[in-house]
Amino acid sequence: MPLPLIPILIGAGAAALGIGKGAKAIHDNSEAKDVNADAQSIINSARINLENARNTTKNYLEALGEKKIDICQKSLAGFVRKFERIKNVELQSSSGLDELAKFKIDRANFVQLKEITMLAGSMAGGTAAGAVAGGAVAFGAYGAATAFASASTGTAIASLSGAAATNATLAFFGGGSLAVGGLGVAGGTMVLGGLVAGPALAVLGFVMGAKASANLDNAYSNLAKAREAEEQIKVLVTVCNGIKERSELFISLLNELDAFLCPMLLKLQDCIEKEGVDYRLYSLKTKQFIAALVSTVQAMKAILDTPLLDEKGALVEESRKIGDGVNAFLATGQMDEIRQQLGIETKKTLKLQGSSIPTIELIYVAPGTFSMGCSDDGADCRFGSAPIHRVTLTKGYWLGKYEVTQEQYEAIMGRNPADAKGPKRPVEHVSWNDAKEFCKKLNEVNAGTLPSGYEFDLPTEAQWEYACRAGTTTMYSWGNALNGDKANCDGTIPYGTKVKGNFLVRTTPVGSYLPNPWGFYDMHGNVWEWCRDWHEPYSGDATDPIGPDDGTWRVIRGGGLDSRAESCSSAQRSSTEPTNDVYCVGFRVALVPIQ
Repeated sequence: MPLPLIPILIGAGAAALGIGKGAKAIHDNSEAKDVNADAQSIINSARINLENARNTTKNYLEALGEKKIDICQKSLAGFVRKFERIKNVELQSSSGLDELAKFKIDRANFVQLKEITMLAGSMAGGTAAGAVAGGAVAFGAYGAATAFASASTGTAIASLSGAAATNATLAFFGGGSLAVGGLGVAGGTMVLGGLVAGPALAVLGFVMGAKASANLDNAYSNLAKAREAEEQIKVLVTVCNGIKERSELFISLLNELDAFLCPMLLKLQDCIEKEGVDYRLYSLKTKQFIAALVSTVQAMKAILDTPLLDEKGALVEESRKIGDGVNAFLATGQMDEIRQQLGIETKKTLKLQGSSIPTIELIYVAPGTFSMGCSDDGADCRFGSAPIHRVTLTKGYWLGKYEVTQEQYEAIMGRNPADAKGPKRPVEHVSWNDAKEFCKKLNEVNAGTLPSGYEFDLPTEAQWEYACRAGTTTMYSWGNALNGDKANCDGTIPYGTKVKGNFLVRTTPVGSYLPNPWGFYDMHGNVWEWCRDWHEPYSGDATDPIGPDDGTWRVIRGGGLDSRAESCSSAQRSSTEPTNDVYCVGFRVALVPIQ
């Protein structure tokens, strides 16, 4: 269903009529006044819900656009550099790869892919022709081929068919066309401003215009109009949520494909060094590997090229089909064989389900090395968060995709100590001892079903920060600024920006904000999270650190709902006594190698 669900001219006319009536209003009937106040309350609440949905959707579209740009200029650019060295490529002759036929890349596609990676690099640097603020939103909403064709030719997306609706959609979600033209962002704001505000202004005008002589029927009519507008706005919120969910799917698929592509490029380099650059001389096994590599790239390109929205703002059905196709591609037997050859973990996500236990989702974290902590002069370096030091984790582990929810905790422990009640909200008011007892009982419930050599426990501090950073080195997993827009914290005390945000003063359901690049939610804010370690100062580079054998304080990480933004950084440490069940402290479980 198209986004502009209410005719623009009707919206504008209704607004004008409502404002006119409001201007002539003098006083209201006392009984009707209460009913009209209810109408105004309904409209205000509906508009707040729409604004929240709009902001969330904008963040997801922006994150998808940034992910597309990052993949284009890094992974795909690396593929192009290596693959164009190989001569005499004939993928059609590769046998045993029929399931991969849907994702093939020919010479024309390869040339286009090369151009896209070059333009992505320019866009990331802010130098693409016609690129404007909000370009990442546009890139997330519309396909790469369309977006970059517009940028490279100087022809605005706005000049394509449906210019007004396209720009209105982009403006609504905080983005803009990639080049100047058509109505532009200002025009789009005007159009969608009329769309959303028109019915509301009309109702408010009728409310204001209820004269003392009017009877209660008029007031109830205003209430009916308010409820009608509320239903219209609910449909818009539903549309926003659908776009958000599809954006999340594409981000997840790109992350999985990217994690697959990186080791494949290393193997490609090894193939070139050992077997040369003439494809005709390659072994059958190498040819099959290269066919799988190219198919992986084409699966990426299919996501990059597929728009989420059409020119009228409607969710494109083809995007769901592409998502299903890529998921099926990743599940093929041939791809599992490639995973095994490269040593890629095949069980990226575990879902523990039981008749009495709500599903617990965990994401696999591969071994690796990262920079932990922060510099001594950093604004976020308190409570022993410095210095920066290199940490190597030699064993993979699984970590909870979300913080432990109240329904999960109650199912295992038989009680719910949380203040802000809600089954999908994180449990809080739990001590370190409580969290450890939860893990112990979770092991008992799942005895005989867990991966061999693994058990549930709290993550070590190093495991927690490695997963939180997810390959990033910035203050937060998305960058260096926070004001409550990307995590639940005290946004009135922002970091990296002068713009103050919201302070919700309560936990939010898990997954309310964007995940980090590895798919983990709420690593920043919402509730502080218990770690396994006793707190002590860092002592330099380390391998598989687990903290001291004893101490007074246990580590908590990530910041909480009442934390200032700087306390929610990837590096920030804090601690408290293990018996302390603070209202803003919860935890997430880890599935780790048995010590």
